[in-house]
Amino acid sequence: MIKTLTLVILFFLLSSCDQSIVPTKDFKWATVDNYKIEQRLKYIANEQNPYPPAYQYNKDQLNFDYNSTRALIRKLEKTAKIPCLVNEKEKTKENKSASSRDIRSIASVSAYSSVREIKKYDGACLSKIEDGPLIVDLKEKLEKINTIKSKQKIHNSKISEVVRKQAAIAISAYAKNKFDVVFGKNTKLMYNENGLSLDITQAVLNEIDSSAIKISISLIQ
Repeated sequence: MIKTLTLVILFFLLSSCDQSIVPTKDFKWATVDNYKIEQRLKYIANEQNPYPPAYQYNKDQLNFDYNSTRALIRKLEKTAKIPCLVNEKEKTKENKSASSRDIRSIASVSAYSSVREIKKYDGACLSKIEDGPLIVDLKEKLEKINTIKSKQKIHNSKISEVVRKQAAIAISAYAKNKFDVVFGKNTKLMYNENGLSLDITQAVLNEIDSSAIKISISLIQ
């Protein structure tokens, strides 16, 4: 009995699913450009949620300051390293091959046959460059710029997340009770019997503009 009842219920559910898959003649559908919706909401979100005062810097200016500061550090370090070069004598091994008899005859002689002078950086001198006040200040400036860029990235990520959710809400609110389904603009439609489609993008944008929508995010510290 229980088995029979289970089969009946399963058949009923499958039948219901099949009916929902096959659209009727009055099936109402539309398309929407989700990108345009998100862009409008993103503009509103940025207007309502600017960066905190400590991080209100232009992105292009930040990148310029970062690159120019890093280049200046490299230039200063390169110039400051010149006095740190010192001459050192280095013994080099003789590369000429020798017979076993030759080897026995010079066994008591040092394996090094020549000396050359090379230039190396003095470690103590280099450490003074790293500790120089100007370079230290410039590196602190780089760290500050990196912190600002990181905080802005977190802020932008929060904006994008809220905007995606709000776009879905705005589209659903407009389409409810008007359409059975709404497709994204980039959805590839394989067949359309009557060749008609309704783009509701502008209508949704108008709803957003007229609704005085409020978008808020948690501010970064």
